[in-house]
Amino acid sequence: MIPLLLAVVVQVAPAAPGPQVDPSRSTDPEYVLSPDTALSPPGGVRILLQRTPGDPAVALHFMVELEESASEAGLASILAEMAATRTAGGARRIGARIEARRTPFGITYSVAGAAEELDYLAWLLRQAAGSPPRDDGAFERARARVRSRVAASRETPAGVMDRRIRQALLPDSPNPNGTLMALDAMHAGMPVEFWNRSHQADRMTLVAVGDVAPVTLLALTRDLGAPTEMAAEPLTLPLPSGSADPRPQILRSWYEQAHRLPVPGDVRNGVLVALAERALRQVPADQETTVELWELQDAAALVVRGAALQSSRSAMEASVQDLVPSIRRTLTPVELTEAVAFVRDEMLFQARTPWGRAELMGSRTLAYGAPSEAARQLDDLEGLDVSAMLSYLDEILAQSPIVERVRP
Repeated sequence: MIPLLLAVVVQVAPAAPGPQVDPSRSTDPEYVLSPDTALSPPGGVRILLQRTPGDPAVALHFMVELEESASEAGLASILAEMAATRTAGGARRIGARIEARRTPFGITYSVAGAAEELDYLAWLLRQAAGSPPRDDGAFERARARVRSRVAASRETPAGVMDRRIRQALLPDSPNPNGTLMALDAMHAGMPVEFWNRSHQADRMTLVAVGDVAPVTLLALTRDLGAPTEMAAEPLTLPLPSGSADPRPQILRSWYEQAHRLPVPGDVRNGVLVALAERALRQVPADQETTVELWELQDAAALVVRGAALQSSRSAMEASVQDLVPSIRRTLTPVELTEAVAFVRDEMLFQARTPWGRAELMGSRTLAYGAPSEAARQLDDLEGLDVSAMLSYLDEILAQSPIVERVRP
């Protein structure tokens, strides 16, 4: 699970599933997770298409790369909230699924539904990704939802530690969730101004999966986005002084450790998470221990978190500290094979529908640049052996982890 990806799902009824991936080619990464058409019109939206003739469903995954200053942090989340609310009713009319979410790399707008409704789905996507109308009421409601999530994350020990560790991983990057002070200082005109500065066509990528002609996608993206001359760097405004952070309520001792991962996007990161989850099955019942893979902008980390009552605090901290070293000491070919199979099965399971394939290809493309990145990761699993995994673990353990504690 990756934190800081703020999902806003406005219609969860899934579109009718398309045909399953051809069983005879279901293990071919070039077939499952690679686009077969790539278009880059001058000054326009980059388009990646995996065409699936005869598929009754279609998915459109639209991504915008953007950055926020500390005073703007949270505006992208507000834009996503406003887009979700603006298009919810239209999606319900045809039983489509639509989503807008903040990611570590920008904003993603996604829609899926019946292929015969493609024109309407395209209109919904343009409504979601287009300039937000000036609506004071919509802004206040969206800001309140974002603010409640930010406040909730500051009222828990896990939220406090996550924020501190993210700051240590990316000291020069504001938290995309924003801060209570920055959110409180925003006004209703800022979403439109932010959209004008950040939503240019050359920052946009559309990933489509379905029985769609490339010319249709070119028409869909024509004139989408703000004029190029309106592009600008993130605004830097003075933040209010003081702190609005509440004190978290603490009953147990909490401990969190983040291991920096040497290569963001490396398939071994996912395998390490699978191995860690397997190892955590041996943790005593009086300890709560979890592991997460964080894929942030320009950084990745394996984050291990534990919580226990005072009587078990030392044992809990020792378990967290020894998790990665113990994997390094005891890794066997059988354990690695099982972890690789789990990661591969998870990717193929997600890729069974147009929505899942578009999301996989889109997220990997935005994070790591290459349209075939998801296919490369799937292919790299085939050649992963114990020596390569042990070498990677040695690189991870050569760096000191980031440690945070919260105690009663």
